[in-house]
Amino acid sequence: SVQEALERVLSTIADEPIILHGAGRTDAGVHATNMVAHFDTHAIRPERGWMMGANSQLPK
Repeated sequence: SVQEALERVLSTIADEPIILHGAGRTDAGVHATNMVAHFDTHAIRPERGWMMGANSQLPK
């Protein structure tokens, strides 16, 4: 799932397990464009570091 892929990548960047919490849910066949989610971590990274790191590791 998209959530699993994001958790895997963010866990790599944070060097600790990450659990992603979505702000809502989608049903099968429904897109999740602009879906908001959050996660908690002890890792300190600049916002750009999280974004660039995740984008470089996620599938296209």
